[in-house]
Amino acid sequence: MEDSLNKSNLDLVNNAEDLLNDRINNLSKTILKCIPEKSDSIRVEARKTCREATEKLRNHALEMLGMIRFLKIEYEKAIKETIEIKNKSNITEKPIEKVEEQLPIRKNRTYANIVTQKPEPTYAIKISTKNNKDLGQVEQLLKTNVQPSKLKVPIAKVKKIKTGEVIVECVNKKDIERLTTVINTSQKLQSKEIIKGNPRLILNNIDKNLDKTTLIEIICNNNRELVESCGGIDSFKQQVKEKFRLGGRDKDRSVRAGCTDKS
Repeated sequence: MEDSLNKSNLDLVNNAEDLLNDRINNLSKTILKCIPEKSDSIRVEARKTCREATEKLRNHALEMLGMIRFLKIEYEKAIKETIEIKNKSNITEKPIEKVEEQLPIRKNRTYANIVTQKPEPTYAIKISTKNNKDLGQVEQLLKTNVQPSKLKVPIAKVKKIKTGEVIVECVNKKDIERLTTVINTSQKLQSKEIIKGNPRLILNNIDKNLDKTTLIEIICNNNRELVESCGGIDSFKQQVKEKFRLGGRDKDRSVRAGCTDKS
């Protein structure tokens, strides 16, 4: 009896995300069933408000589910790195010192530190329907036909855009490739990789008499650390290019610059 209870608790821990996902879907289905799109007993505005709130609640819950999975991945990475550090310490001459140098980094990984740290790069796809008539049902088809939680694919973020399509982001490239394969082989859905553009910046109040070459030289002279991080002046000039200028003949200009993938 005790063994079966322990096993049940272990299954609950291992499948917590699936359990949460199922409960979210069941809750939303129950609410939407009780508040149909057409009803004589409930006002139109009240029905619309309740149904929209239910959809938002489900979307927020799924985003939180993605964050939970992301934090679990980070936690597993931290455990793995800690074990590797301990294993290396057995080989080195001063194992205690090396462990003490590394471990505090992981000890300070509080929730606040994780939230404020620089986000890891993600891989995204845009999901749409093969039939335009079903465009407003992308989210529902994704949950019923694909079921990312059943595929054990960690989702970092889900976002519905105005066109009715859905953008899904994953931390791992293999996860997004696996999800793409499943979606594209389904009968009603299709996906397209989102290629992120290069960084851009706008410099305001630039003297209209300042040409491209002089402007880059001034930027280099006033931003030594930035230039060094790009690999030197020559490398910086190759990576940062002026695209165009805005402003009238008698006014100072706004300069738009673009950066390559390396910058």
